[in-house]
Amino acid sequence: MMTAPAPARDGGVVPIWLSRLAALGWRLLAVIALGYVLVTTAVVLGTVTATTFVALLASAALLPVVRRLRARGVGRGIAAVLATLLGVALLIVTVLILALAVVPHVAELISA
Repeated sequence: MMTAPAPARDGGVVPIWLSRLAALGWRLLAVIALGYVLVTTAVVLGTVTATTFVALLASAALLPVVRRLRARGVGRGIAAVLATLLGVALLIVTVLILALAVVPHVAELISA
């Protein structure tokens, strides 16, 4: 494996600060290119990205419930299942409340 020669310290053609700045510059360009590739891939795979984002939000929201259950002596798997069931139940209740709020106005929406 070959390594790049060290920059000249004895008054060579390229000053040491410029050599270090160049090294920093190409690393920065590589990070920007990687970020561009990741963002472009996330946009193209929008459904997967959105699903992953929602899953991360849901797991972050239910983490306090799991921690509280674990503190009470419940096992990891059971705590995760109970937290998931709680999340699903809250989602179903929310959808039912929204449906009950919209049902009285369905006739008006259809006639309009």
